Amino acid sequence: MLSPKTSYEVSLMALMTESSRGWDVLVNIDIALPDKAKLECVESLQHMPRTNILMGKFMVSSENIGEITFCISEYSANWKQGLVVKDVAFQPKN
Repeated sequence: MLSPKTSYEVSLMALMTESSRGWDVLVNIDIALPDKAKLECVESLQHMPRTNILMGKFMVSSENIGEITFCISEYSANWKQGLVVKDVAFQPKN
């Protein structure tokens, strides 16, 4: 559970397998917060053997309690493979 009145950074921890391909385009990373606010970022995963990607920052408030979802998307004809999402971390930043 996240603490009220606390700022958080959300990071995606991921790695690419040796057989990864198709990641030479930018991908959209979106987070939907319980109060319907959205955090969006665009990242290149092409040269990512293993990394943490900062997906966004938000403050927990009385309106912002509930489920948080995230999505990684890219809509092109390029098929992709080899991305392994290890973890999504919420780090307090007060």
